[in-house]
Amino acid sequence: MRQGILTGLGIGLAPDYVVQDVIASGDLVTALDDYRLSIFGTHMYLLYLPNRRQTRAVRTCIDFLLVKANVGTD
Repeated sequence: MRQGILTGLGIGLAPDYVVQDVIASGDLVTALDDYRLSIFGTHMYLLYLPNRRQTRAVRTCIDFLLVKANVGTD
C-alpha cells in the first residue's frame, strides 16, 4: 500500500505510522484532513460509477457490501 501511494497510483488510506516519515519530509501530503476514519464508526460510504463496466472483483465487493448493509441494488 505504501509503495503504491508513493509511486503515484492514487490516493491511499494508510495508518499514520506507515507514512509518517514521508509526510515529515514533504514527499507526501495528506488530504481530507477534516475527516477521520474511525474503526468505531457506523457508516460506510461507497462511491462508484454504477453505469460503468466493472471487473468481477469490484462488482463482487460492491454486492457483498450492499448485502451486508441490507441495501438493495438497482
